[in-house]
Amino acid sequence: MKQLGLLTLCIAGFISCSQQPIIPSDAELMGLGITPLPSSQPFPNLEFTDEDGLTRQLEEFQGNIVLLNFWATWCPPCRAEIPDLVHLNSRLERQDFALIALNVEEDPSLVKEFSEEFQVTFPVYYDLDGSASRLVGIPGLPTTLVIDRDGVARGVVSGALDWGSPEMVAMLKAWSR
Repeated sequence: MKQLGLLTLCIAGFISCSQQPIIPSDAELMGLGITPLPSSQPFPNLEFTDEDGLTRQLEEFQGNIVLLNFWATWCPPCRAEIPDLVHLNSRLERQDFALIALNVEEDPSLVKEFSEEFQVTFPVYYDLDGSASRLVGIPGLPTTLVIDRDGVARGVVSGALDWGSPEMVAMLKAWSR
């Protein structure tokens, strides 16, 4: 009986250890096309609007791995990566992961039409006056930041990326357990 209890304890310990998040190294991020950022300071607490017109803040998502994607419907690379973001989000919806697709300075009715056309299944947020994108100083669209559970930006991508690749999904899934 004692042996069975010890075996159960060992298995439970192994399972809990194997469920710990795996934080990617700078080399792993670079291998996926993400430029690592050296800062250990919390990312600014941006304000933006949700689909219901309510003001939201980035700090509400702390505790999750956040993909903060600045985009617009008129931007060809943004349009190209939307299906990848849909795929990624569907693969990580049960993880501690948040995709904040932050549309920059477009009319919400236009964005809603776009979202229906592209079968966007994640919430879309709005930087209606461009203040969030100016505060961050994004170089162009799309720009995506990877923010850790503590609210620290760990990487940035300027331009489109294959967010739905098996390697990207695996990395973000391991990090957001």
